[in-house]
Amino acid sequence: MTEFDKLLIKAAEEDRRNGFLMPVYDQIAMACDIIKNDPMLKDGYHGLGFSQGSQFLRGVAQTCPGMVNLVSIDGQHQGVFGFPGCNPDRFEFCETLRYDS
Repeated sequence: MTEFDKLLIKAAEEDRRNGFLMPVYDQIAMACDIIKNDPMLKDGYHGLGFSQGSQFLRGVAQTCPGMVNLVSIDGQHQGVFGFPGCNPDRFEFCETLRYDS
């Protein structure tokens, strides 16, 4: 295993741990610092978020200057339709959770 491989594994482990334990405002501040100090992003950048990453990037967009477009895929910006893993064919309340009435 090369030193680069070891660094990638360590970074992935830290990223996963930070996703659970680091306050999101600290994560956004960290992302803002990286964006601010990257000369390739000085003229703006596009954000592409999937699921929870959509929420994170929305926080980045609202906190850090420079995001030109935010593309949110499967994010929860307008709520969630249903409850994950709740089968409405087996449990009536799963279907009830989907509707506001």
